[in-house]
Amino acid sequence: MTPTDAALIERIAEGESSALAELMDRHAPALMRYATHFLQSADDADEVLQDTFVRAEKAIRKGIRPEHVSAWLFRITVNRCRSRKRQTWRCMGGEGREAVISRAH
Repeated sequence: MTPTDAALIERIAEGESSALAELMDRHAPALMRYATHFLQSADDADEVLQDTFVRAEKAIRKGIRPEHVSAWLFRITVNRCRSRKRQTWRCMGGEGREAVISRAH
């Protein structure tokens, strides 16, 4: 029988690394699709996903027990994508989107 997300969360809290791997296997594909679409870069999306699961594990070990695991992981991913996008824009000198697009053509 496949363990529930709640059961995996409890196992992660107890330090069982295989539970984190199971949670990642279950949720990473959808999160990766979103992050890749948002960031337009598979490499950036992969880094965001790694950060998402690191942050999730830390939160679980600190006692966070999300009621809706999928939504919680999605929210972490969205926030990490937004942060990554802000970093990218800052690296471009804070130019507006239109300036970057016009230079590309």
